[in-house]
Amino acid sequence: MRKERIINGQKYFYGEQSGMWFPEYKEENVIRYRLDIETMTYIPLICIEEQEDYTMRMWGKRRLRFIKEERPILYAELFMDGMLWEHLIFVDKKANDMEDKLLEEISLTETVNAELKLADHLEWAARRNGIKHRVYKIIYSEIIFI
Repeated sequence: MRKERIINGQKYFYGEQSGMWFPEYKEENVIRYRLDIETMTYIPLICIEEQEDYTMRMWGKRRLRFIKEERPILYAELFMDGMLWEHLIFVDKKANDMEDKLLEEISLTETVNAELKLADHLEWAARRNGIKHRVYKIIYSEIIFI
């Protein structure tokens, strides 16, 4: 039978091998740990909240890859705080909205419209791809790679 006692409102367990008292919970480097009584070792408590049902599109996936490879500290902080999914959803939605808005605005100003598509499909496709390429560069520089 394990020896336990309450000290300052927290439960402590006695380690037979070490001859020391261990708190049930402890916090180090912003991570909370719970004592596993069987092994007398601390296990990190990583809170994984129920995630929003969302199908991640291209921009969220690219942001994930970028922060994993280029910003590992930010990735670890978001992951440990349980905010990674929310961050990726936010970035994905923001980038998709920006993409739609910019594609429409630039297409209007450069008259890349349905009339051009009917008149010269190849010209329309080339100009549309050029616009898309410019929009992607803007999204990368303003949202993904920051």
